[in-house]
Amino acid sequence: MNCSMRGPGVLYNRGNFRTATDGGGNCNVDRRQSKVRTYPFRRFSVLFAAGLENVPSNFLSGTVMWNRRPLCGTTRRIAGMGSCGPMAEHNNSVARAVLIMNAFVAAGRDAELGITELSQRTGLAKSVVSRVLVPLVQGGYVERDPRTRRYRVGLRAFEFGLRYLSRSGAPQSALQMLDGLARETGCTAYLGVLDGPECVVLAAEEGWDRIRVVVSPGERMPAHGTAMGKAIMAHLDERTREALLTEGWPRGLDGQPWRILDPDALREDLAATRVRGYALAIDDGYPGVWSVGAVLPLYGQRPMAVSMDVPAFAVQEEKLHELGRKLVEKTAQFSGTVLTGAASSAV
Repeated sequence: MNCSMRGPGVLYNRGNFRTATDGGGNCNVDRRQSKVRTYPFRRFSVLFAAGLENVPSNFLSGTVMWNRRPLCGTTRRIAGMGSCGPMAEHNNSVARAVLIMNAFVAAGRDAELGITELSQRTGLAKSVVSRVLVPLVQGGYVERDPRTRRYRVGLRAFEFGLRYLSRSGAPQSALQMLDGLARETGCTAYLGVLDGPECVVLAAEEGWDRIRVVVSPGERMPAHGTAMGKAIMAHLDERTREALLTEGWPRGLDGQPWRILDPDALREDLAATRVRGYALAIDDGYPGVWSVGAVLPLYGQRPMAVSMDVPAFAVQEEKLHELGRKLVEKTAQFSGTVLTGAASSAV
């Protein structure tokens, strides 16, 4: 590439095509070579050995692409754009692997996805998806069904989830509490954590009732529409809570079955939750399902909550309040156990 311009700036030469600026500082590309493509310009995409301050601003607003790839290597390093070398390629591979793993998470329970589906969900080319899946399968993070040739989350990813649960401040006693609640009430009990404006279910223990509500571990739900989410939000400090109510408030809720559709209504609900000690979600997001939740005050850890779901036709609202009071009692005992254990280990 031969580039020339007025002023002391010297442009980087590369390839078999010519790029130059005209008298007005506009970039002209000789399109005689069929491989030449131009794309919207970005700053500092062409190397200037000297005199950057003399480069016309409308030239600096773009980039010239060669075979659909931006100029890189020395060009980008000296121009302050970073590297397109092995490290950048490594980072891209990691980002693509994360996209693929997130696609499995978003697909829901027992998801098996093919190459085409993963390509559609991630926006990556099918050839890229195939290439990234190879080390994921080799590492055990993804499994391939030899019969259907489809992919699913692997055992290694499950092990990572268990590692999070073990270090997240929820020891075995929390899971034992879920089991006790399910046995006593017949309702399904959940342990969840707040992640931005959403709640993630970490563990679930099904009750003995013939008709029960079940949400699988790993599922995400808007925090404002769940009892566990509101129980946690009610006990956040005001600054964090207001950030969730403004910046983190989920968009596009109109037409969805959420009972609380604006931050002001949620503020009132959270204030009532703090007074009661437990949160209620009545026909919120899931028609016919009532939920009650109470926070687990784990100091120095990400806040968690315990909740129970019941079919609306199976209980009266007073029964829901009774379950709420039971949750508060259980979580208070659990918190005391955690603090006592921490104090003992410190001694």
